[in-house]
Amino acid sequence: MKSAVIITGAAGGIGQALCKQFASADYYVIASDFVEKHSLANIDAWISIDLDRFCRESDYRHQMVCQLREAAKDYVITTLVNNAAVQIVKSTESLEVDDWSATLNVNLLAPFLLTQAFLSDLEANTGSVVNISSIHATQTKPGFTAYATSKAALNGLSKSLAVELGGRIRT
Repeated sequence: MKSAVIITGAAGGIGQALCKQFASADYYVIASDFVEKHSLANIDAWISIDLDRFCRESDYRHQMVCQLREAAKDYVITTLVNNAAVQIVKSTESLEVDDWSATLNVNLLAPFLLTQAFLSDLEANTGSVVNISSIHATQTKPGFTAYATSKAALNGLSKSLAVELGGRIRT
């Protein structure tokens, strides 16, 4: 049976490249992004999803997980690629609580919640979670405080998941 991959942040440059690579590897590609509809090549299904809202509202989260599952049809979900990211560039003095919330929700909490939501699928198929980080996690520059912090935390999450879930799924 053909494997399915869920790719968040599919409308951006890295997301489009990921869709292309997974399609060429014969995956059923379920692409998602904040934009309403995108005419990307190399995708089989498109789900518009607001990952900040996904983190804040449990009913919306449940609805989106159901839509992603339905989009997989009869394919087995073997891979989750957490590529979506928010990059708010502001000085330390200018960063607001809402900036931090949006950044941490999309860049850190959403990858965790999506992993949690699809864990049984991934375990059943010895699947993989791929979290896309950034050079800013270790080497950053002024104005990237929230983004760099979120990516450093994503690296920590990836390591923790590898330790806890190793043997069950690949991270």
